[in-house]
Amino acid sequence: MPRVLFALLALLGITSCSGPDARLAQKARQYLQEGKLQQAQETLQEGFRQFPQSISLRQERLRLNLLAGQPELAAAEARQILQTQPTAEPYRLPLQDP
Repeated sequence: MPRVLFALLALLGITSCSGPDARLAQKARQYLQEGKLQQAQETLQEGFRQFPQSISLRQERLRLNLLAGQPELAAAEARQILQTQPTAEPYRLPLQDP
């Protein structure tokens, strides 16, 4: 029984990471890595219109705010992430200037 439960949880984790909101977050991340902050912001806005509760999109908006020199907005985003999902890691990728 524990194996079945573990497999089910793993499957849910995989599918939640590969949804359309995660694809938009990946697209925004790519723009951020290329230094295209405006395109990243537009992609995130599009994503939030469709998926307003997306943790993946919130994590990328947190990164965008840090890179744009807006730490207060980044901190607010981190709080939102933790309110939605207390076990989340608000930012798990290393931050580098584009």
